[in-house]
Amino acid sequence: MKPFLGIDLTTDKKNEIANGDEFITKTPSAALTQAMERAGENAEQLLQHAKLPLIVRVVGWIFVVLVVSLIGGIFEAWSETEGLTFAAMYADLPWLFWCAGAAVVGAALFWLLAHWRYRKTVESDEGEMTFDAVSRTADSIAADLGVPSDAVEIDLLSFPYKLKKGEPVHHAPFAPERAYLTLIFSAYRDGENLCLTNNEGVHTFPLSELRCIQTVKKSILTDDWNKDEAHNKGIYKPYKIRENDDGNYISNPYYILHLEHAGEEWGIYFPCYELPTIERLTGLTAQQA
Repeated sequence: MKPFLGIDLTTDKKNEIANGDEFITKTPSAALTQAMERAGENAEQLLQHAKLPLIVRVVGWIFVVLVVSLIGGIFEAWSETEGLTFAAMYADLPWLFWCAGAAVVGAALFWLLAHWRYRKTVESDEGEMTFDAVSRTADSIAADLGVPSDAVEIDLLSFPYKLKKGEPVHHAPFAPERAYLTLIFSAYRDGENLCLTNNEGVHTFPLSELRCIQTVKKSILTDDWNKDEAHNKGIYKPYKIRENDDGNYISNPYYILHLEHAGEEWGIYFPCYELPTIERLTGLTAQQA
C-alpha cells in the first residue's frame, strides 16, 4: 500500500517529496503559487527571528535538564530514606538544594525570555501583516481552485516510511515512534468525487475507487493542533486527546481510507477526530479493528 502524503525513504533516505501528486487535477495559477512561496518564506523568517539565539537556547535547556535531574534526585533520595525530613536533607546537603533552586530560577527566566521574544515578534505589527499575507493568499488560492463555501477543513497525516514486505512502516530515526505531521486540507464532494484541496492543488479521488476505512488501534503522536476549539473541549473531548510536555498531541486510534487507483492500492491516513467527516463525505463506515 502507498500512503497518500507519505514520504518514501525506502531507496532514498533524503527524499522529502510526499506521495500523491498523481491525484492533482487542478493547480493554482503561477502568480498565486509564487505569492504563497514569498509569503511562506517571510513567515518562516519571522518565526526564526522569534527564537532566542542558539547559545541562549542551549543554556536554557541545560537549566531545564538540571531542574529535572536535581529535583528528581532530591525526591528520590527522600522517598528511599524513611523518616528523613527535607530539613535534615538540607542540613546534610545544602549545596544540592541551592543548585536546584538556581536551576529553577534559570529555567524560569529562560521560559519567560523565550515567551517574551516570541510574543514581541509574532504579535507585532510586522508579524500580523506577515501572517495576514499568508491567510489572504491562501484564500485567493482556494477561490482560484473553486473550493466551495461548505468545504470542511480536516487534518490528514503525513509521515516518513520504508517499505517492508510491500507494507509501509513508519521510519523516523530521530523522532518518536509513530510521530505524524498534521496537514490541513479542505474536504468536499464534487459530484462522484472526494476532493482534498490544499495550496498545492485539488486532489481528486473518485468515490468508485474508495474501498474501506480501516481502524488502527494504536496511539499516535501529532505535531500540532489545528482546530479553533481546544483538543479537550466540546466535540473533541470524547476522543480523549492528550497533550504531552513537548506540546505534541497523543490520540488513539487512527484511520486509513483505502482506495485503488490505476491498479495500485493507496491509503489516506487521518486522526480519530476526523472520522465523522470522512464517513459523511465517502459514505463508508469504519471497520472494527
